[in-house]
Amino acid sequence: MSGRSWNPVSGNTSDGLVRCEFSFVTNNNSNPLVANHRGFGGQTGSDAAGSVSTTGRTAVASVTWSATGDFIVTLADGYRFIQAWSAEIDDGSDTLKPRIGTIANEGAGNTTPITFHIVVRAMATGTATDSTGRRISIILILKNSGSGS
Repeated sequence: MSGRSWNPVSGNTSDGLVRCEFSFVTNNNSNPLVANHRGFGGQTGSDAAGSVSTTGRTAVASVTWSATGDFIVTLADGYRFIQAWSAEIDDGSDTLKPRIGTIANEGAGNTTPITFHIVVRAMATGTATDSTGRRISIILILKNSGSGS
């Protein structure tokens, strides 16, 4: 029998993990509308800045459109690193695929919020592509700054 114990909150045997689930709706070549965000706490915010003010706890500070098919997500707090992630888009014709990349501000004891890009590409060509009205859903497993490796 192993010496590990199951952590019912994170759903695995590692301590210090935070699960974050959220989604937003694409808005062509503009910031996603804050009113369409899900999983951001009791939010209000600025569509122009893509930022969110919350009355509840949230892991995400903002989602902003950066370039064709490219969104920048800024987390609300610093984490040691992103341990695992998944991104999906509600694309009925199965022609778009989001991916997570260009992660910044990871590190032991880091208090600077992590930022990362979500890039939506056309599956047939691999070209970054804007869209309107498509919900992108993200699941992150984050390692807390002070906990383990």
